[in-house]
Parts: sequence; structure tokens; C-alpha cells
Amino acid sequence: MLVSGQNLKNSTVNAKFSPGDITIVILSRGRELQLTRAIQFWRQTKFKIVIIHNTTIPLNLNLTETNVKYIVSQTDYAKRSRLAATSISTKYAILCADDELFLPSGLISMGQFLEENPQFLSVGSGTVGVASSNSTLTLSRTYQNMIGYRNIEGTVMDRLTFHTISQIQYR
Repeated sequence: MLVSGQNLKNSTVNAKFSPGDITIVILSRGRELQLTRAIQFWRQTKFKIVIIHNTTIPLNLNLTETNVKYIVSQTDYAKRSRLAATSISTKYAILCADDELFLPSGLISMGQFLEENPQFLSVGSGTVGVASSNSTLTLSRTYQNMIGYRNIEGTVMDRLTFHTISQIQYR
């Protein structure tokens, strides 16, 4: 796992850091099956979970866990993002699609790295996609356009400019 060009093997473990210091933010629109699977996975962890679900069919969840917040909001992505941001109470957060699952150990390593290296504002990692067809399991690299990505802009405005105006093939 690389973080701005540095290898995480060089970081040390900070005993004060815990999974409860990270919020997993899931913005979903419909896709109840994918979201249900994701919730089942994340409930087994100690991370804080914030789910903003744009749906006309809210999930019937028995949410006794204090680490899961499920909000139905039939609004656009920007408004759901703002709602999610106001629901985060942890130092760190990661946006997760309703069909993505991250290795908890990887998230913990990233959080530990940020704790021990306050000069860094964000951390990235490699991801893979897993699919099955009949009895065949396939694995592929996802987000290949992010390979070698470095977030080195000094200000929020510089970062926005880099990702929009200066990108010829901005998507």
C-alpha cells in the first residue's frame, strides 16, 4: 500500500488509534440488494457507519448498533453529501460505494499512517474487483486511472483547480 509515494511498512503502530476513529460513508441510490450486503459486512466491524440512502423503499433494519446511522434522503448527490458530512463525528472518513468492501486492516493501516504523519491529509490504496461467473472467479484492478496518483496540492482551491480546470480529460 502506498501513501503519497511512501511505503506503509515504514510506519509504526499508534496504540491510541482504533477502528472507531474512522467513519465509512455510503451514499446509495436505490440498489437495496447491494446496500444490504454492504451493511451486513460493515456491521461486523468497529468502524462508524453513515448511510445516506436515496430510495422510495427504505430498508427495514434492526439497528441496535450505535456505530450505524441509516438516513433516508430523497435528494440529489450534493445534498446527500452535505448530510453525510454533518453526520461524521470521527477524525477520519472514507467514501465507500454501496457495492464496495474495504479490508478493515487496510483502513486501520491508513488511519495509523495519518495519525503518525500529520503532514499528510489523505491516503490512497490499491483496489481490486472480484467477480464470479459459473465456477470461475476473476480479479481485476479497479480505478486504474488512479495508479500513481499523488495528492500534493497545498490548498483546497489548488486541488479543485488541478482536478477540474487543468485536467484535459476531466470526468
